[in-house]
Formats: sequence, C-alpha cells, structure tokens
Amino acid sequence: MGARGLAAESGPGRRMYALLIVAFALFGASTTMYEVNLANYLSDRYAMGAWFRSFLEFPRESQGFAVVFYALLLGGMTEARLFVLSTFAMTVGLAWLALITPQALADGPAGILPGLPMILLIMLHSAGFHLGGTMERCIILDRGALSDAGARLGRVGFWSTLASLGAASFVWCLRSVAGLEYETFLLVAAGLAGLSMVSMLVAMRGVPGIRPKRLRLVVRKKFTRYYALCALFGVRKQVFITFAIWVLVKVYEQPLEHIAILWTVTHVTNLFAQPWIGRLIDRFGPRRVLTFDAVLLVAVCVMYGYSERLFPPGVALAVVSLFYILDHILFFAGSARAVYASSISDDADETASTLSLGITIDHVFSMSVPFLGGLIWVNLGYELVFVFTGGIALLSALVAFGVPDLKPRRGEIGAAA
Repeated sequence: MGARGLAAESGPGRRMYALLIVAFALFGASTTMYEVNLANYLSDRYAMGAWFRSFLEFPRESQGFAVVFYALLLGGMTEARLFVLSTFAMTVGLAWLALITPQALADGPAGILPGLPMILLIMLHSAGFHLGGTMERCIILDRGALSDAGARLGRVGFWSTLASLGAASFVWCLRSVAGLEYETFLLVAAGLAGLSMVSMLVAMRGVPGIRPKRLRLVVRKKFTRYYALCALFGVRKQVFITFAIWVLVKVYEQPLEHIAILWTVTHVTNLFAQPWIGRLIDRFGPRRVLTFDAVLLVAVCVMYGYSERLFPPGVALAVVSLFYILDHILFFAGSARAVYASSISDDADETASTLSLGITIDHVFSMSVPFLGGLIWVNLGYELVFVFTGGIALLSALVAFGVPDLKPRRGEIGAAA
C-alpha cells in the first residue's frame, strides 16, 4: 500500500505518486481539523442557534453547486493546477477565519449582516474544499485501469484517513491537555492546506504528460441515473453534515473533546474500512455497494432521531455516537458513484466533467435541504428531520438497484494528471 497504489511506475513517476498521496493526505487532515471544530466553534463563539446554523449551509454549500462553473471558467488548467488553486483558497479562508473577531448572532435574519465576514470566509474555504475534493477524485481515477478504480480510491483513502486520524487526535489531546482554542486549530488547519498546495506544486514540477485541457459541461442521457444518485446523496449528506453533529452538540450537549474522540475513532476504523469498501466496489460492483449503503442508512436515521426516546440518557448518547461513526464510514461507499460514472464515460475528460457536474447537482439539493431541515427542527422537532432522511435513503436504494453491473470496457481511463 502507498505510492504504488496508484500505478506501478519507477523513478520520477513513483516520486510523483508519493507526492500526490502526501498532498491528498494533508488536504484530508486540514479538512478534518476544520470540521471537528466547526460546530462547537459556531455554537460557542457566535452563540448560533438552529435557524442560523441551517441557513449557513446555503451559502456554504452554494460553493459545491458552483464547482462545475469554476471548472469551466478555469478550463485551461489541469486538474492538478485546479487542486493547487483550491488549497490556496482553503488556506486563506481558514487563516482569516481564525483572525476575525466573533460576536453573538441573532438566531434569525437579523444575524446575517453582522455575521457576513464569517459567512464569506466559510464560503471561500468551501469553494476550495469542494473543487479540491472533485479534482482529487479525478486525478486518482485518471491514472490507472478501471478494473481496480475502487481499490485505488481505497488506498488513497487509507493515507488520507491516517492523516485525518492524526488531525483529530491532535485536537483531542491538545484541547484536553493544553486547552487550546478553536482559533489555534483553525490556523493549524490553514497550515496543513498550505502544505498540501506545496506538495502538489512539487509533484507537478518537471513531470511529463501534464497537459492543459478544457473541461466541458457534460449533460447526457446515459448519466441520468448517476445524476439522480448525486441528487439523493446531496440530501442525505447535508442532513448528516448539518444536523447529526448538531444533535450531539445541542441535544446531547457534547463538548469539542467528545466530537474529537468520535472523529478519532472514525478515522481509526476507516483505516481498514476504506480499502475494504474499495475492494467491495471492485468485487461486487457499484450497484450492490450503493444499495446496501442506502439500506444501512435507514437504520442510522432511526437511531439519530429516536435514541433519546428508546434508551436511557447515557445509553442513548453511546448509541448516537456509535451510529455517527457508522455514518462517516458509509460516506466512502459513495465512491461507487464515481466508479459507475467512470465505467460509462468515453474518456478521462468526460469523467472529469461528469464528476464536476455531479457535485453541482449534489449541491443544488444540499443548499436548500438544511434550511428546510432547520424549519422542521424548530417547528416539529429534530426527530422528523431524520424521518425525512430515512425516506430519502429508501428512494436511494431503489435508484441504486437499477445501476447495471459494472463491466469494464476500457483498459485505461487516462494518463493525464
């Protein structure tokens, strides 16, 4: 496992692969450090309530919607150079967010104007994160045979998870022992994003075969089921990103240390789970993996929404925490969507364009769902947020079941990074 996981080249090629893995691992570590801190940071520094937290996801996730348009606008750049630009945006956004002075915000429209600097910086970071994550997957898929695409994603995921484990453990230890503040962790996250940018720049230096190519907006009938899966995933993903951790922070009143422990356990588990899921995708195909993922998600929804009613307080917290870990493990099963899209693409350019459009479709729904979920939370109770998501999971299972069995038609997806 390691640099050889992307391709079995020697000399400069092996060096480039190693640096790519370093860049992706640092990208993952930066993202983890930011995500571990975000909910408690917003709750403690801005006294943020459920309405504002739900609203914030609209501008934040709008950057995922904009990914395909950024890719088209910057179409003369390679995926690697787009990744560099993305990590630069993350670095600036995180560092600046750490340095501004927070203030308590009204839990309603009146809080938007005072919170505008924070909103804009979170949007800047989000733009870098979403574009960078898309380019990372394109780079991995572009360099190797389709038959082992899931395994390659799993191997890179292993190293990214290992780096993320270190980041979550760092937050847990230094918050518990030294009482470091959120702003310090945000600055460290900015530094990790900057190092990711440098690693990619070094990987690109003097490497043959890196050629500019202009991405095109690909909307084709053969990708209809892929688009539907992306839309449903957008709903599923955003409910859990926004409300799963909010349940732990607001309903179960858990501090940053508890959230950091959960992330640490999640990443330890993912060290083994992600390569294993990657192999499952290659062995059983995207259809079975995506269908089973959706069925498991129904159980996750029930536990998030009703553990407080089904179990004593201490047991309920343990159950929700356990399913929070399972939820994060299941996220990687979404890699099967990328393998499915790649399997029906004609070339690497079409794969990159399709994945970018898939991210945009994902975020058409993930922008609006949190606000709707916030209204449901405030007026009807948080339980119904997860009942709604359970229904989406069942629909996802039906759509995934119609995905054809993966039968590779091409020996190589492409060679350009």
